[in-house]
Amino acid sequence: MISREFKLKTIKYLFKIGGKITPKLIARFAYGSFFARPFRNKPLPSDTDLIQLSQVLNLKFENKNMRGYCFGNGAKVVLLAHGWSSHALTQRKLIMRLLAEKDYTIYTFDAPAHGNSDGITTNGMQYRRFLHKLISIYKPIIVVAHSLGGICTLTELPFIDNCSVNKVITLAIPVTSQMMVSKFIEQANLPTTTHHHFENIVQKIMKIDHNKFNLKRLYPNGIPYNGLIIHDTNDNVIPYTEGVKLAKIWPTAKFITTHNLDHSGVLKDDHLISQLVDFIKS
Repeated sequence: MISREFKLKTIKYLFKIGGKITPKLIARFAYGSFFARPFRNKPLPSDTDLIQLSQVLNLKFENKNMRGYCFGNGAKVVLLAHGWSSHALTQRKLIMRLLAEKDYTIYTFDAPAHGNSDGITTNGMQYRRFLHKLISIYKPIIVVAHSLGGICTLTELPFIDNCSVNKVITLAIPVTSQMMVSKFIEQANLPTTTHHHFENIVQKIMKIDHNKFNLKRLYPNGIPYNGLIIHDTNDNVIPYTEGVKLAKIWPTAKFITTHNLDHSGVLKDDHLISQLVDFIKS
């Protein structure tokens, strides 16, 4: 079986060569096949026992069925938001720790086109609308959000009437959508001849106003929520410098720097999970 890594290397090579010949076509292909289409990762076989502890939820959103899970029945409601090409149970260690505390009800959903939710393509604007609906329905007081889930949460919270959220924990999140577009261009190895075309496609199809996905512009007087920022110095997806920028925008938040955990490792480290739980309980 051909590995995903080999496929990605082959595609990057095709992008590099094809982008010099037909830049507009390659830009369209990169957007439709990769930028807007997450890899479909689902819960692991080892998650079966965890799922059995939950109430499996099915929620209609924009004519699609979204899969979610509810754990516990405590008075304090926590919402978890995952990143791109991830799924609802990637914060499994945190779920188990909070369940042991007995005081919490935890909601976690597969985003559109992720996990066991419907859809093939999605984008940050749709994820924001989905989080808006979840927060309006379940009224969490705490949101723990990783990567794309983090910037979508913080950019949408100001637009939720009577928002229940007062505490936000971010793990490895960017502070602008422009950074995510630029990072994709870099990681996909798209040649410079395609960059302008790719940006135009993103703007046209997603209708993204980068100013509305820019935390510094959105919160000129600082982010008002009680916050915890976590970012790893060796994050190869969202650079550590994004965490530093977020800390400047959010000076009241506690900033934890980790080392050698990378982008997803911040979800798995036992010591770090203990710090998250302590902050949630504080």
